[in-house]
Amino acid sequence: MGTGVSDKDNHKTIAGVVLAGGKSRRFSDGAQTNKATALLGGAPLLTLTMTRARKQVRDLALNINQALDFPLPDELAHLPQLPDRPQIHAGPLAGVLAGLEWAANLEDPVTHLACFAVDTPFFPDDFVARLWSKKHDGEIICAESEGHHHYLASLWPVYLAGDLRRKLEEEPGLSVRSYLATRRTAFVLFPEQDFDPFFNINRADDMTEAEKIYQRHFAASV
Repeated sequence: MGTGVSDKDNHKTIAGVVLAGGKSRRFSDGAQTNKATALLGGAPLLTLTMTRARKQVRDLALNINQALDFPLPDELAHLPQLPDRPQIHAGPLAGVLAGLEWAANLEDPVTHLACFAVDTPFFPDDFVARLWSKKHDGEIICAESEGHHHYLASLWPVYLAGDLRRKLEEEPGLSVRSYLATRRTAFVLFPEQDFDPFFNINRADDMTEAEKIYQRHFAASV
């Protein structure tokens, strides 16, 4: 897989999951409702996010709850696709749980899972490495930028799989923020640039700004 984490020994201990299991309720342009298929720089958002994520972790999986209506590139097509547990209806935390349980059962064990949200495709190339560098500051390490905490741009210890599953079974509507409040959580500040590295594509009209960011900063490197 990729070699994006700066320390090769650290890289061996980290898996990743791209979270694309949401229903995109707030993302609709009248014709398209699944933001993962929205085109950014001519490619599906999901493909771009997975390609960038794959460089930073040893193993990568995709959390998704519907069949893809476009082909992934060959280098991504074989990656595991993880649906939410049928009995767990908890929004993004269901995707995190799917990733943690997958990571916990890898034949070659890992200690941590990095989470990448499909709708924040501009995370830095050293995103995982910087979260990893603060792993002793808390159990769950999240990104922070421009005065905002990004709870899903995060690094989780795999041992939390059981605890998270129990919490979601007890409280199906548990929010990410509420769960993080029950654990030692630390934040890594990513410095401001001329764009937010965790710019969130929430609605269809956010794609206009996302395309500007992509063309200015990422198109030449593709």
